[in-house]
Amino acid sequence: MNTIGACGDDCSVCPRYVATQSNNEDELNRVKDLWVALGLRDADIDATELKCVGCRKENTCAYPDVRNCTSNKKLENCGLCAKYPCKKVNAAFAKTEKAFRSFKGIGAQEEMDSITRAFRYKKMILDGIHRELFK
Repeated sequence: MNTIGACGDDCSVCPRYVATQSNNEDELNRVKDLWVALGLRDADIDATELKCVGCRKENTCAYPDVRNCTSNKKLENCGLCAKYPCKKVNAAFAKTEKAFRSFKGIGAQEEMDSITRAFRYKKMILDGIHRELFK
């Protein structure tokens, strides 16, 4: 299964999504520790609050403007939009790159590889989807 989020995140390799789908509480706790170390969540968060079932309004999202826009347009992701790329998704790309610059040296290499596969290639993923649809 290859689930692409509204912003282009690859949910199929996202540690948070994978731990939720496998109902693995130990893994969700490891994800919590990583998210806290990366500064993505506060230390007092309960790991169960990180459960993710994909892009839905009830999930905490780093890019709510993107998620709300695709939801309102009834699109699975931005690559399917005729107006792609727009200011909202470009802001998501910039926010992701800024975050990755601050992640250097945090977490084990395997964890960072997983995070990179899940989140860093969103522009490339959406560009491919858009190019395929609007040839």
